[in-house]
Amino acid sequence: MKLHLTNLYGMAGDSTVILAQNAVQKIASQLGFREVGIYFYNIASDSPSEMNKRLDGIMASISIGDILVFQSPTWNGFEFDRLLFDKLKDMQVKIICFIHDVVP
Repeated sequence: MKLHLTNLYGMAGDSTVILAQNAVQKIASQLGFREVGIYFYNIASDSPSEMNKRLDGIMASISIGDILVFQSPTWNGFEFDRLLFDKLKDMQVKIICFIHDVVP
């Protein structure tokens, strides 16, 4: 069983969103967590097939029964998060939500 933590990319480097998630990732990596990168982008540009491939890529290092700390929000929208959670649950991944902010 491995420990993972999501980390957001694709926003301005000085944004509080990136700074907060990167700070948590830095500490978590010292505790043995592996980074799962999530890129901020316009998800409407992906077809369902492309979205499935993207999520498979994000989850490539995750195995059945692993633990994932999900840093929220991803700013990719509810649908992206729901699809990711569905795939994680199919793999029996234990999900812990670390909520930094709430999308208005």
